[in-house]
Amino acid sequence: MNKNNLIPIKTYIDLNNSKKTIYEENKYKSGIYRLNSLVSGKSYIGSSKSLKNRFSNYYSLNYLNNTKGSSIICRALLKYGYPKFSLDIMEYCEPGSLLEREQYYINTLNP
Repeated sequence: MNKNNLIPIKTYIDLNNSKKTIYEENKYKSGIYRLNSLVSGKSYIGSSKSLKNRFSNYYSLNYLNNTKGSSIICRALLKYGYPKFSLDIMEYCEPGSLLEREQYYINTLNP
């Protein structure tokens, strides 16, 4: 499968206005996600056994500021702001297969 055939199962166009929906729809779910910069066109693939908690971190300025030195996505969120990003849920999967599936998307999409 090439990257043109990969269709996310959910897309949130504007992180700034989708926070509540993102939390509600991803509560108690684990999976693979892609954050897309609407400025640069670059993307970041990530995974989490608790998507709601991961996104909660991304919405926390304290978290972003404390981890920005070690995280490209945190630096980008701080620099450009939430309205400049979209979020794709690539798939929901069991926690035991997260790393394998995340690597698949990294290899296929080459973010």
